[in-house]
Amino acid sequence: MDRSDVQRAAQGMMRVSGSMVRAQIDARAELFGKQLTAVGAELRRVSADMRQNPNVPGGAELTARGAELAERAGAYFEAADSERMIADAEHFTRKRPLVAAAAAAAVGFAASRILKAAATRRYHESTEGAR
Repeated sequence: MDRSDVQRAAQGMMRVSGSMVRAQIDARAELFGKQLTAVGAELRRVSADMRQNPNVPGGAELTARGAELAERAGAYFEAADSERMIADAEHFTRKRPLVAAAAAAAVGFAASRILKAAATRRYHESTEGAR
């Protein structure tokens, strides 16, 4: 087996693994879309209930807008494949780089807080168990 055979085998494995990853992303995105659509439907129901309650001014409209956003996002994730989502993310990032950077910073900050909280909890559990 020479170097070109190894390269061809590696490229074949990369294609197979790439298609498997895309299939997983597509399946998860579709499931996420269905869940978002269900959330939107529930928000619509809550909005209708709030319209019947005069003690919550403006709440029904706000909830209805949230329902519309959730349903639109759900429809997007149900219909879009991984290639389209990547292309849309690239387009958004090029169009609004500051918003994309701020979103990335917010996600990074949230992830760091979650990891810190989990580490603190594990530390306290391990020290309590040692006593």
